[in-house]
Amino acid sequence: MYIIMKLLRLTTDSSVGIFESSLNQELIVGKQSQIALGSAALELEDTPLEITPANNQIEYQVLNGFEREVRLTPRIYNSSNAQELFDDITKKLNEGIGEIAGEPLGGRASEELGSAVEIGVQYQVKKNDKGFVEVQSQRSISAYNAQELLNNSLVTQFGVPGDSARKDVVLTTTSGGSARYSTLGRATEMLPGQDFKGTTSQTYPMTKGCGIHRARIKTLRRPATNSFQPTPVGAGFCISVHEVSPLVYQHQRAVTLTDIKYGIFCDSRFLDVPGAGAGSGGGAPDMANSVYRAIVDGVIIEPPATTALGRIIPQQGVQNLAVNAMDTVAIEILSGTIRGVVYQNGGGNGFPLVRILFSQPYDSSTDLFGSYTFFGGGAQRRDAGAGGGLSGDFGCRLCQIRYTSDPYQQAKGQTLQRGAGGALSLESFAHVDDDPLLGASTPLPQSRTSSIHRIEFTTQEIASWLGFNRRTIEENASQPIFTGDKIFISHIENDCFLLEMLNIPVDSYDFLESKKKRVNLLSVIPFDDNSGKVIYDPNHLIFLDINNKEELRLRDIRCRLVRSDYSEVALQGLSSLVLYIKDKGENSSSA
Repeated sequence: MYIIMKLLRLTTDSSVGIFESSLNQELIVGKQSQIALGSAALELEDTPLEITPANNQIEYQVLNGFEREVRLTPRIYNSSNAQELFDDITKKLNEGIGEIAGEPLGGRASEELGSAVEIGVQYQVKKNDKGFVEVQSQRSISAYNAQELLNNSLVTQFGVPGDSARKDVVLTTTSGGSARYSTLGRATEMLPGQDFKGTTSQTYPMTKGCGIHRARIKTLRRPATNSFQPTPVGAGFCISVHEVSPLVYQHQRAVTLTDIKYGIFCDSRFLDVPGAGAGSGGGAPDMANSVYRAIVDGVIIEPPATTALGRIIPQQGVQNLAVNAMDTVAIEILSGTIRGVVYQNGGGNGFPLVRILFSQPYDSSTDLFGSYTFFGGGAQRRDAGAGGGLSGDFGCRLCQIRYTSDPYQQAKGQTLQRGAGGALSLESFAHVDDDPLLGASTPLPQSRTSSIHRIEFTTQEIASWLGFNRRTIEENASQPIFTGDKIFISHIENDCFLLEMLNIPVDSYDFLESKKKRVNLLSVIPFDDNSGKVIYDPNHLIFLDINNKEELRLRDIRCRLVRSDYSEVALQGLSSLVLYIKDKGENSSSA
């Protein structure tokens, strides 16, 4: 009996979506017929992954020969918490970098090149918009954006006759000969109530893997005798990080001490004793007061009162030094910690002495925004008299500013400036410290050497669950992105499935890069439900031509469900399809 319209229900318990249905009698398909998918019902297999102490190890390297080893948190992962696994891998990879053989960043061990390459590196594990897992290693450039720092300076009214509202922090560029650097400092002397108003901040948070926030002291002097000296901070400078960017509230209020998460405060009021010439730097320092102090959670931490190790005195307080021998003050993120460091002369063999003021655990995920604050006398002192001009070189100025931003948040392609070197593209900038400023107190600079980045999972099971065919993946690059070979199976959002006919030709085409040809695709089944259940019931049937010139006599119907990249699906339970076959001349637009 010849039937114009036919309904076919296919079922399978295949875990990979293969439908092979046989009939006890022939199915006659008239010539020039058409076929459509009426509905589909299936359930994705949620394959769990158990991380245990036996399989939770990841070995990786940023530079050839300098291996890291981290361990993931033991637990069971599935479709509902896969993102937590991505976050854990991200956290552990970031926590593992920045330290080689017990000599983090500032040391000069034979392994220092490994740490130099790791400066500015941050990992991120995520699922891309095509459904593949990516392990990214991006490097932020160790540099500064002069215009950005000026733009981010707080604006206050100084209250001096003839003054208008102006930037609290100014940049001075010196070029020519052997002197080439840019410096930051206050525009004017600080007046009562302006403790933290001389602040400028970085726009983007620090790198969360191996990040640096550094500056070298260019000038650090006792303010002029007539300068206002408020408490508790007095004069000098502060380099700090904040969990909330000061740019959020800078137009409403100034920065306060309680806004600072971590910082280093340097008080210059007592660098020379009375009678030695204010601001000259020639007198003996007041040992009890001229010290660096740590700031932790908005509280200034007083160093030990007696030990020389505990009371770290600015080098300029001891002697008049050239710029290239002055202290470098830094806040650094490395190996899952954040620390405050002063690099000074005296480390031996021409290398810096590393003086650690604080070291605290860091979760490798919290945003921390770098800031610079200047107290007391400004980089330029106001001359006497109403509307007096600016002159002199009092107070504090910082130079050789180095900062690594979170590479996943910073604006790509922004213009960076390095002293008188001009504008350099973020993408092309190659770190070279300003030569005249290099010296014994210089910490390890960044290296952007391309190298073999490698990641090795303990078992193939973990690699496969993430979509990688091999448990060891590597690439010779500066900033590699490791992309899975298959769509992430356990957790798919906003993806689709393809229904491919295996023994019935269908007039369809696929422009996927790896295909670009005619295929036997009957339908594309959307899927955006995290429950793992797929119920597809289209409002309108879309019939495709079979283009059979003669009748087809079928006993078997074979087809398969695949992912959008034609990889296997993982199904559980009974899956079913409903197909419609009709004569090409018959009108039918709905089920």
